[in-house]
Amino acid sequence: MVAVFHVFVVDGQAVVLEAVRLLCAEHGGLEFAGGASSVPEAARTLDEVSADVLLIDLELPASLELVRTARSRWPRTAVLAMHDGTAPERLQQAMSMGAMGIVEKSAEISELTGAIRRAATGGPRTHGAAAAPAGADEKDVPLSPRERAVLSLLAAGRSNQEIATELGISPRTVASHVASIYRRLQVETRIEAATAAIRLGIASGSEADSDT
Repeated sequence: MVAVFHVFVVDGQAVVLEAVRLLCAEHGGLEFAGGASSVPEAARTLDEVSADVLLIDLELPASLELVRTARSRWPRTAVLAMHDGTAPERLQQAMSMGAMGIVEKSAEISELTGAIRRAATGGPRTHGAAAAPAGADEKDVPLSPRERAVLSLLAAGRSNQEIATELGISPRTVASHVASIYRRLQVETRIEAATAAIRLGIASGSEADSDT
């Protein structure tokens, strides 16, 4: 018997609410539990419905507070934070407040459904945060000095071409370093790598925010 996960979404855009509803209708094992366009509306509705996964748009006012309170108010509901270019420091806050993961609004359908299922089943929190334990510092990270330099610039919002120019290496070499960084930190996107850089002290939140 296939497990069914009930999904509730909080987003100010009606098109996103409808997209999640259609996503659930078209994919086995997912059921649309409802949606809300604001945090206050979501708080009222979630007291009345059963949801396994709560998708929250981090751009909404009070969205981080909803992430924080969800753990105690609806302890059986896993939080998955959505973003569209949100500053890495804010993403890290969401994770520290209890979000099971981070997913971009532009993510492929397979990535979104996979993130929902991982959140619902208590899978590893690898989306939007490094797998390194809290409190780890730079010396604990298995990155070479060159990879640390690349990661620092990546976290500051630099493109591969800009990183190549600044470090005096080829864009292909930069791409190779980025791939290695992703693998070593167990992340999948630039925003996740930037978040990891902040957590590990390789970049500051202000640096990562500067180009967003």
